[in-house]
Amino acid sequence: NLLGGKTGAFDIEDLVTLLRHENAMDLCVIECPQESVYVNFMVIVTGKSTRHLKAMASTVQWMFKQRMRKGDRQHVKIEGAKTSDWMAMDLGNIALHLFLEETREMYDLETLWTVGPEHDEKCQEQNSEQEYIAENFFFESDVWHKK
Repeated sequence: NLLGGKTGAFDIEDLVTLLRHENAMDLCVIECPQESVYVNFMVIVTGKSTRHLKAMASTVQWMFKQRMRKGDRQHVKIEGAKTSDWMAMDLGNIALHLFLEETREMYDLETLWTVGPEHDEKCQEQNSEQEYIAENFFFESDVWHKK
């Protein structure tokens, strides 16, 4: 279907159908709260290989160009296009993240976006480290000093 969606070049159902056709694995759709982000949905998928990630991103980019309407953004940039394990695309109303399995597990966006940073163990570990540094060190003249 080359017709644009109601809320952008892709409605969420159209993008999910396309990604399934491209053999995306472990497809996750997260509805984002309107007050905190610029997109309606975040979609996270896993690819089998770097080549598979690049092929999915290329297909989504091509379909976006075919489906866009007057007023839609004219170009979709693929962030991480030169990396081998992740890519991200801003489709206007949808943020698409494509990962290899190990990288997806490492970033764990599903936990961050579904339970929030206050309940995400990785964010809490990082906050604890930052608190420790703030309590025990200070930065002066481009050097960290122990308090």
